Amino acid sequence: MTKEDALALYADNEKQVTLRLDGLMNHVLVAANDNPEDNLASYQNPSLAIHKELINSIIEYT
Repeated sequence: MTKEDALALYADNEKQVTLRLDGLMNHVLVAANDNPEDNLASYQNPSLAIHKELINSIIEYT
């Protein structure tokens, strides 16, 4: 998703919060890298922590 797409999606919501995380995070919210094998393995590893920057951003928002 581009930055423009995100802004357009939430343009009509007065309670919007836009969060852009630099770096890689996959669909299970853990840190990922560009290696497809590592990324796939992260989906099956429950010991991986949720991406730290995401957690910090949620805490800061609340």
